[in-house]
Amino acid sequence: LRKLLKDYPKSSLLIPTQKLISDTQYWQGHSRGAVEEYKKLELMGDPDLGLYSELQIGNSLLLNDKVTDALARYKDIMEKNPGTSIADSAQLMTANAYLKLQNTVQAKKELKKLIAQSQNHDIQESAQKALRQIDEEASFDKVDHGSK
Repeated sequence: LRKLLKDYPKSSLLIPTQKLISDTQYWQGHSRGAVEEYKKLELMGDPDLGLYSELQIGNSLLLNDKVTDALARYKDIMEKNPGTSIADSAQLMTANAYLKLQNTVQAKKELKKLIAQSQNHDIQESAQKALRQIDEEASFDKVDHGSK
């Protein structure tokens, strides 16, 4: 893929190839490499892929345990793109970031806000499922600690 980019820099396949390189880095768990590749994709001028790259950079940062940086990226996406599916995805990932920080109270707030604001049924379902899972884990922990 990199050879394709190098040999045909003016090709109509330039942007899809860069996206594939970026996604491959992410899927393989190479979060640092993914960040670099998504930054290149952002600079290619496609607004939709720019937003996608922003979200994926946040996800890569989260995987790399740079939770504060990921949260800042998600917040920026939500503020600049209110009411969009990309903002909904960023809101869901914000809740995941708070879970990674073991801040279930804030994660639940983010999920409830997402359920109330989103127009996307799939995102709402994902948020509801995540809320149920948090509550189930909390119930399990209470039972588990109570039996000790």
